[in-house]
Amino acid sequence: MGRGGTAALLAVALFLGGCAVIRVPMAPEPRVREVTVMGEGPDKVLLLEVSGVISFRRPWAPPGFPRPASLPARVRADLDRARKDLAIRAVVVRIDSPGGTVTASDVIHHEIRRFREERGVPVVAAIVEKGLSGGYYAALAADEIVAFPTALVGSVGVFVAKFDASGLLGKLGVRSELTKSGTQKDILSPLRPLTPAERQTLQGIVQDLTARFHEALRAARPRITEEDWERITSAAPFTASQALELRLVDRVGYLEDAFQAALTRAGLERARLVAYRRGEGTDPTPYGMTPWLLPAAAGPLALDPRWIEELLETEIGY
Repeated sequence: MGRGGTAALLAVALFLGGCAVIRVPMAPEPRVREVTVMGEGPDKVLLLEVSGVISFRRPWAPPGFPRPASLPARVRADLDRARKDLAIRAVVVRIDSPGGTVTASDVIHHEIRRFREERGVPVVAAIVEKGLSGGYYAALAADEIVAFPTALVGSVGVFVAKFDASGLLGKLGVRSELTKSGTQKDILSPLRPLTPAERQTLQGIVQDLTARFHEALRAARPRITEEDWERITSAAPFTASQALELRLVDRVGYLEDAFQAALTRAGLERARLVAYRRGEGTDPTPYGMTPWLLPAAAGPLALDPRWIEELLETEIGY
């Protein structure tokens, strides 16, 4: 009997046997709470979280739990919430990111900058462990950048990651046949290697998007000297002390220093540093996050069953 016949008999047997459907109850959306993590007083400084790989991809969640919003969506939601609160007089953006996709990084940079301009409040970026590539791009939206003493900063550049699985598929006896309208229509396909012309096409894309990153860097950090420009645009990462020397950051310190810088720029003697936390039992410290809300790529595959598909997906990243 063929596979289709077996499946049909199984379906009939389940139907006649009164097959039961098991439904997994969905947990409610996590409640957003405002938590004071430092300071006191009626005025507030928002602690905005930009952590993990920057992407529009929504993090994985356990069965029965709603999938959290993507990082750009959560940043926008937190800033929209802050727009309605006139007690918020400044923002500290806590950044710990190795980068991410070009568009998601650009959107976060845009949202932070737009909030700063619309509300007329100062923004200070605090780079904790990593403010690299798209993470540093987000920091460029701030008025001032503070880097933790052991942070890594920079990696100003763009890359295109394309997987070529043709060798493996060839060994397995798998061939790909494709009808296309143009020679480069499947330029990002993982089923074959790039041609020289396609390499040139991708290099042009990288150069164009890199120019946008460099433009944002020039505008935000005008004190960078021409002597240091080539070193910075090599896309190398730098330690906090090196970044300070290169004028990529304004000072080396901790979150308390970033908070104080925000107070000074806002003309405040004191205020509460507040964060919007999701879920019950969230950590009321400046370093707390709900663990399962971390982006999927921040952990070792994060138990996401779609990781193979995402591994082979071509992305243009900061």
